Amino acid sequence: MKVEVYCDFDGTVTRTDGVDEVLDALAGPTWRDIEALWVRGKIGSKECLTRQMPLVQGGWKAAVEVLSEIEVDPTFPGFATWCKERDIPLRIVSDGFDQFIRYTFDRDDLQITEIHANTLREEDGRLVPDFPHSVSGCGAGMCKCRVMEAGDPGARKIMIGDGLTDLCCSRKADTVFAKGTLLKSLVKEGVPCIPFENFDSIAKNLRSFV
Repeated sequence: MKVEVYCDFDGTVTRTDGVDEVLDALAGPTWRDIEALWVRGKIGSKECLTRQMPLVQGGWKAAVEVLSEIEVDPTFPGFATWCKERDIPLRIVSDGFDQFIRYTFDRDDLQITEIHANTLREEDGRLVPDFPHSVSGCGAGMCKCRVMEAGDPGARKIMIGDGLTDLCCSRKADTVFAKGTLLKSLVKEGVPCIPFENFDSIAKNLRSFV
């Protein structure tokens, strides 16, 4: 059976959410008030990030200092290799930022080619987000559903995630591996999912049908 893997980044590939860490270190407390509006469903993640990121002080240089401390799950590199050896597409789908993800992968010498995320530009020392993957009528900055729908219609879609931005596409996936807020939300909705702690357990589970 052909399989495609769609994997969140912040808090899933990494041990902590890099965007939140940058905001917490460099943006002051106001970002949390904006975050609370998003968590309560008052605004979408696109508006949330549009309002939050310009609060970051020190631009890209300061952000990199924070990102340098973000750790990748130690079982992820082996999982990426496992997928590559089996010709399983591994697609990073993130409502975070392409530059943050590529910095982390380059730092750890991880060759992940398919990355779908928002982007950042620096203007007068401020980080300004852009949303090339946003969709009209969807409040998300990066529409993960659209990326999944663009895949092979005959493939089994595997979603791996941990947060609210993974919820919509998890409802459409064939198999979901979930932890954190995503797991709690899917259980509450009655959506079938498989709890996971690391990528070794995901690979072990996937061996049953690949």
